[in-house]
Amino acid sequence: MNLDCYLELLCNYKAPNIFNPWSQIDQLHDEREDSFIIRLNNLKNYLEQRKDAEYIFVAEALGYNGGHFSGIAMTSERQLLNDKENKIFKGEKTRVSSIKKLTEKNISKKIIESGFIEPTGTMVWEVLTELTKDTYNWINWNTFPFHPYKNNDYLTNRTPDKDEILIAEKFLKSFLEVFNGRKIIAVGKVSELVLSNLGEKFIKVRHPANGGKREFSDKLNEYFKNK
Repeated sequence: MNLDCYLELLCNYKAPNIFNPWSQIDQLHDEREDSFIIRLNNLKNYLEQRKDAEYIFVAEALGYNGGHFSGIAMTSERQLLNDKENKIFKGEKTRVSSIKKLTEKNISKKIIESGFIEPTGTMVWEVLTELTKDTYNWINWNTFPFHPYKNNDYLTNRTPDKDEILIAEKFLKSFLEVFNGRKIIAVGKVSELVLSNLGEKFIKVRHPANGGKREFSDKLNEYFKNK
C-alpha cells in the first residue's frame, strides 16, 4: 500500500462519536467549508516530507486540542500556525478553527486568538526536537488515527473502545506497511497493546500526559544515548 491509498482509506472511515478530520467538517467550530481538505493537505505534506524518517512514535488517538483541527497527530493548530521555521512541514499553514464561533462559546481568549494547543503534542515536540535535532527524522502517529469524542461534544476526548481498538489494528497495520522498516516507539498502553497484537517490535515509553513528561523524557534520553 502506498501513501495515497492509505490516505484514501482514512478519508473513507465514518462511525458514530468519531470525528474524521480529513473528510468531515466541524460545523460548530470550523471556519471554512474546505477545512477537511486543508487538514488532509497538512497530513499529506507532513507524511510525504518524512519518507526517510527513522522513527515512528505511536500514541493513542487524536484529540480535540490537536489533530482535530491540525490534521496531524500530537500536533496542535497553534503549533502549526507558529511554525515559521517549517519544523512540522514545508508549505502553507492555514487556520481552520473559527474565531467567531469560538468567541460565542466559553473558550479561553488565548485559544480564540491563537488556536487550540495540546499539552501532549507540545511536550512530544519539545522533547524529540531536543533529542533528535532533526524534526523530519520522526513521525507522530496514533493507534486509532481518528478523534473519539463523547456526549456529542466535539471538544471532548475519550479512550477508544474495544471495537475501535480492533479497527485500529487494521489502520495501524496498513500505516506500518506504508512506512515499513522504521523503529517504532509505543507511547502509552493502548499503542503497546495493538502493536503487540500485530507482532511488531517496539520500544515502550510512558505517555507524557498526566505527569508523565519526566519519565517520557528520561526513557527517550536513555534510548537515544545507547542506540
